Amino acid sequence: MRRLDLSIVIPAYNDIRIKECIESVDEDVERVIVLNNPSLEVERYVKSLKNKQRIKIVELPEANLAKAYNAGINATSYEKVLLMDSDCKFKPGAISLLYKGLELAPLSKGLIVHNRTNFLNSIVARARDFHISGYLNAYSPALAFHKSIVQEIGYYFDEDLRWSEDHDFDNRVRKAGLKIAYIKNAKVLHPELTPKQDLNAAFNYGLGHGVGIQKGIFKERKENSVKKIKKMKNFYKLVAEKQGHLAAIYMLIWNFSFSRGVKKQRKYNVFQVYSNKDELL
Repeated sequence: MRRLDLSIVIPAYNDIRIKECIESVDEDVERVIVLNNPSLEVERYVKSLKNKQRIKIVELPEANLAKAYNAGINATSYEKVLLMDSDCKFKPGAISLLYKGLELAPLSKGLIVHNRTNFLNSIVARARDFHISGYLNAYSPALAFHKSIVQEIGYYFDEDLRWSEDHDFDNRVRKAGLKIAYIKNAKVLHPELTPKQDLNAAFNYGLGHGVGIQKGIFKERKENSVKKIKKMKNFYKLVAEKQGHLAAIYMLIWNFSFSRGVKKQRKYNVFQVYSNKDELL
């Protein structure tokens, strides 16, 4: 393995698949693991790594992805940072390719490959593929960047958002006109998601978006019924053309779950974020 001046930041909450994530790192890089209110199993595993070379462990008292990213970035030793999720794995060579991408642009983005082993989960995967293939974005994981971009985007992640923090990050990167190198061969494997897991995530993203609206970060679009229906039809057609009718139907359900999260957050203030991991539709 080559020694690279690169730090990989991995928030760790309750997913023991972080073992596979760490094992998939195939370059000699700094790894900054952020324990944000982890499960006992995850905490024990991560702390068993503390004597290994080029591993730093940061501990936070609460589960907050934005705070975990910020704390991890601040603890890194290098200018070049790569954000990774604890439940994902790097395909061989992905880290090296993302690192090289930073020679071409301030940000370097890889390709997320969603696993699919059954009919329902394949629909979720196709819907997720629509999200990531629609346009080149600065969402994590599989995102590397120079820390100096903070001078142009203002801050890394808004810690009040909790969810949708990467959407805000992406918006500011675009507003600053920063170039993103899209490295499609730099692949990260994402575990399959059930519809329930993904729709719960949609609801939580809606909560985060609701906080963003309350803070003035995101704009709330007020549209009449006719315009909403027309927009819905156009969206359905677009998804169906790219990913099929089942994925398009599922995306409408996903958007409904997202909207419920936004509406639920309206009843709370920015610092009283509604959260129920088990709530669905």
